[in-house]
Amino acid sequence: MMLRRSGTALILLLASARCATSEDDPVRKVPGGYVDATAEGSGATGGSAGTGGGAGSGGAAGSEDAGADASEDAPVDAPIDAPVDALADVVVDVTPDASPPGTLLLISRNTTSVTLGAWDGSSWSTSPLSLATSSAPALVSGSFGALGVLRANAQDELTYVSWSAGTWSSAAPVGTAGWTLGTPALASATSAYLAFIGTDFKFYSTTYATSSWTTFAPVTVGANPSFGPAAPALAARASERCLVFEGSDGDLYSQSWTSGGFQAAYGHGLSTHVLGGVTPAIVARDGSNSWVVVYAQMGGALMWTQGNQTAWSAPAAVASGASSTSPVALLALPGGDVLLAYRGSDDKLHSSRLSGSSWSAPESPYPTTTTTASPSLALGIGSFSAHVALISGGGVLVGSLSGSAWGPTTPVVSNQQQAVAIARVAP
Repeated sequence: MMLRRSGTALILLLASARCATSEDDPVRKVPGGYVDATAEGSGATGGSAGTGGGAGSGGAAGSEDAGADASEDAPVDAPIDAPVDALADVVVDVTPDASPPGTLLLISRNTTSVTLGAWDGSSWSTSPLSLATSSAPALVSGSFGALGVLRANAQDELTYVSWSAGTWSSAAPVGTAGWTLGTPALASATSAYLAFIGTDFKFYSTTYATSSWTTFAPVTVGANPSFGPAAPALAARASERCLVFEGSDGDLYSQSWTSGGFQAAYGHGLSTHVLGGVTPAIVARDGSNSWVVVYAQMGGALMWTQGNQTAWSAPAAVASGASSTSPVALLALPGGDVLLAYRGSDDKLHSSRLSGSSWSAPESPYPTTTTTASPSLALGIGSFSAHVALISGGGVLVGSLSGSAWGPTTPVVSNQQQAVAIARVAP
């Protein structure tokens, strides 16, 4: 089913939508008690509300808080109900670079539990959390410290932990009835922002303000909800946010939020469809008002585009041979460069760097290390410019970038880990 980029809505039956993950969920619950009074197919297409296949359509992820702001005022912080296990912390010694300022945080998971980690530049400390989760964790930092959001197995409920003053909190639900089918999308600027795909395939958002979450709100433009077959990605800067997502027609969509609410989603008009079910990556490029998006197209070739609102560059290949069938990691570096890390078709970690409008040739920093999941990137602490976390042999390894050279990896977590996220908390 194709969407017209004129913005005219096409009818899309949710029953025919492809689930955001490979997991079946026969119960289609609506987050936060929000009830869509509009019949399916009425004003909804296969993208997100509005033009260019955006909202008012219903096949690709919409954005974070389109007319949602009005309903994001009421904090609904849930009571803490899952304390961190009182087991002795595991400490991994690492050769220090010179007492680097800041802290590198980590969240990883296996099938039955979560591991919370922190590195102060000299040693890793880790603590287990008795929480069964699915999909990858999301982790961001800001003036609030840091927030991690996971998709708990209990009803696929959004659950979060926070880091402040050197301590991880217990786990608690993100609001009430926050159910999702995919990996949550987190971004931070003046606050922390969360966007996700609900079990009704529509998109919802909430904001973490001070110490609590605002009420869930549907991503809409006017009365038209945004929805789609897979989870969205999200990036933020001080006065703007942007969602990117896959449309039900296979196109790439982006949807901006400004102080006036969500704009209509923009369809990029790809000549080759995005790779289904693989969420794109997006970052706010330093020193500009552009977003940089990297996505996998059919066949796995990695493509990129940059722009804002309705002005985007023509999609182009990241670099010759850059290919992946898993979600990639992007990191905006100070000065305008963007770092990319991905699991290649050879199951090795690969990286490339965007400077100006050109990507460097992909390199394999750890050519003898096989990875089994998508990597995660974070800004560096001390003299390091960046860090990467990857999973190999069931364990989490962390490597550090100094200049243009990746240093050796350090093992941090073992016990059959399946997904990982890292973030830097500034001093």
